[in-house]
Amino acid sequence: MWREAIGALKGVADCIAPDLRGFGRAGAALEPILTMEQHADDAAALLDSLGVLQAHVVGLSMGGYAALAFAERHAARLASLILVDTRAADDGDEGRARRSAAADRVLEVGRGVFAREMLAKLVAPNAGRDVRARLLSMMEATPYETLVAALLGMQARPDRTQVLRGLTRPLLVVCGELDAITPPDNSRAMAAANPKSELALIPDAGHMSPMERPREFVAILADFLQRQR
Repeated sequence: MWREAIGALKGVADCIAPDLRGFGRAGAALEPILTMEQHADDAAALLDSLGVLQAHVVGLSMGGYAALAFAERHAARLASLILVDTRAADDGDEGRARRSAAADRVLEVGRGVFAREMLAKLVAPNAGRDVRARLLSMMEATPYETLVAALLGMQARPDRTQVLRGLTRPLLVVCGELDAITPPDNSRAMAAANPKSELALIPDAGHMSPMERPREFVAILADFLQRQR
């Protein structure tokens, strides 16, 4: 997910890109629900193991939910918070119903069909074949246990708008202008919750803006990080 960004940020920041619990090389989820709080605590434990006292925490989509949980539970470890194509509000009743339906859907039709149904929502219409191919590979390689547990974990998360209101660290909010899952109005609302925040919209990008428009994303992130030194 962060491949291009990590390579381009050499000389700007030392990057740590963890596999969240249940994803990538971490193996299938063992828990029936993967909560955002668990992801946040895992990130703090990872920083402990690496001897890192503070970090600029970047979260995309579900990672943004986990980053908000990190900001709430481990505020002293936060150097700044960067939220990308995500939202601070909870799902609401309709959103929670959609999460349950999605969990049932993936078990009914399988990862391949589910991934293709999601793909049209994840990226802008003009997203490159390489981006779409990588996303399909990522989704189809994710264990069913993890897909279901992650959907239920996102469903269970609380509204964390108050975390943004009380945030004393620098805040950057980034969103693809064509994001159909967490549209720019969500990002504007998060930025409005904190008067010291910065907001950046990336043209011609959907929900996966760092993958779809990596140069533009890296330029925004590098500028922000350099100003935090």
